Amino acid sequence: MAEPPVVAAYGLRRPDLDQIRAAVRRVSPVTADAVWAGLLSSAGLDGAQPHGDDAVERVVAAMKTSGDPVIALCARAVTIRLSSYEHLAATAEIVRNLR
Repeated sequence: MAEPPVVAAYGLRRPDLDQIRAAVRRVSPVTADAVWAGLLSSAGLDGAQPHGDDAVERVVAAMKTSGDPVIALCARAVTIRLSSYEHLAATAEIVRNLR
């Protein structure tokens, strides 16, 4: 998969499934593989699909409704990162267009 675009002024990349999986491993190291498989299943993914924006949104939604408060909190953190990325990317685009 190609690297996600970077908001150059901040060096910030949009979170992708690999980063989300790494976050799940950090917060749930013993059960991470089972948790990840369950999240993919809940999101209707099998792990073979490309890691597009839709897949990220679906996994985050599955995390929020997982019933595990730690995974739900992790989803909130990813949501904040996604929102920050989107806002900074939009701002960078506006500034670029003003030049």
